[in-house]
Amino acid sequence: MHTKTRNARDSRATCHQTRLSRALKAALVAGLIGGTSGIAHAKPEKPWKEGQILVKPKGGLAAGEFDKILKRGNAQSRGAIDGLPVHVVSVPPQAEEAVARALAKNPNIEFAELDMAVDLAATTPNDPNYGYEWHLTKIQTPAAWDNSKADNIVIAVLDTGVDATHPDLAGKLLPGYNAVDGSNATADINGHGTAVAGTAAATTNNASGVAGVAWNASILPVRVSNSSDGYAYWSDVARGLTWAADQGADVANISYDGVSNSSTVANAAQYMRSKNGLVVVAAGNSGIDPGFANNPQMISVSATDSADAKASWSNYGAFIDVAAPGVSIQTTSRGGGYGNWSGTSFASPITAGAVAMIMAANPALSADQVEQILKDSADKIAGDLHPYYGYGRINVANAVSMAMSSAKVAVDSQAP
Repeated sequence: MHTKTRNARDSRATCHQTRLSRALKAALVAGLIGGTSGIAHAKPEKPWKEGQILVKPKGGLAAGEFDKILKRGNAQSRGAIDGLPVHVVSVPPQAEEAVARALAKNPNIEFAELDMAVDLAATTPNDPNYGYEWHLTKIQTPAAWDNSKADNIVIAVLDTGVDATHPDLAGKLLPGYNAVDGSNATADINGHGTAVAGTAAATTNNASGVAGVAWNASILPVRVSNSSDGYAYWSDVARGLTWAADQGADVANISYDGVSNSSTVANAAQYMRSKNGLVVVAAGNSGIDPGFANNPQMISVSATDSADAKASWSNYGAFIDVAAPGVSIQTTSRGGGYGNWSGTSFASPITAGAVAMIMAANPALSADQVEQILKDSADKIAGDLHPYYGYGRINVANAVSMAMSSAKVAVDSQAP
């Protein structure tokens, strides 16, 4: 397994209490239509995991006191998520909302939230024959490849698994992990993960198939769902993220709706950032502003089309950091083929690939500096900061050039 030594750094924690907004409910219960298959997936019976919530006690609270607090709500800890001070807590069925709400008001509890089910951020392609990887030219990867091909960078793909037999992926995969059951079963049970992996880092310059953004990056498959419809829970996403961080992943991609709003996943992302890694997430495909606050632990990505317009179905708002192409992205398909996919699911791994190229161009950069370069180098489609585009649509050539010329990058730590 590829591992790297990193310099630890302080990170700002996002400890805000999350709630189930109507917008998020709509995103979670909507049926999924993904890739070129045109298959609609059924929603779970509940938009959260029954009989389970996620709770983080405040630092210094004794274990016995924490147990007493939980007992008052007829709840019990089943243990902390690996590497995190966040507990998976059993509660009576039908009482998840009430217990989480009560615990959140306790001064000894940092946060309590439902273990939400999150849908894959994929939509039906607008035009299955729309260009051949037009996105690579749009973000100027050909010019960037002259200086960086993401050598020695590991991209963790937290998704439905990856097809290890695909000719454009087989030689790039590292031994992975199943965060749901703790096994090494990472075969793709849905198809979404294979498409996401190829978008970020398909084998390139091999006279066949498609090109990935990050030519020489390795792919670390982390399966966060054991359901064929692709639904995953925040607990499994967080568990997979901390595992990937411990394996030395440099970048993690999470192409699921609503992840930006999870305090639990934010804690896991903070853990990865403490190891000098970055987490890139999809904004979601409901075409709304879900009202999420800016999350400093994750890079949230909206989707644009070939004319640099926000895709009609892409979410937007104050939580968007950057935008990237996400319409009719040609990539790898489960079973060895290729297809066109659309969604913020694909804007996100394009951005993860860009992050990998920045890191490889200047390995001395900190995670904060890499993120700052990504934002500063973006094409300002609608001013310096916009709810549709964040700090702009990514430009990999600019980013790599800035990384190579930067001995030290000033990091803007002021919240927008």
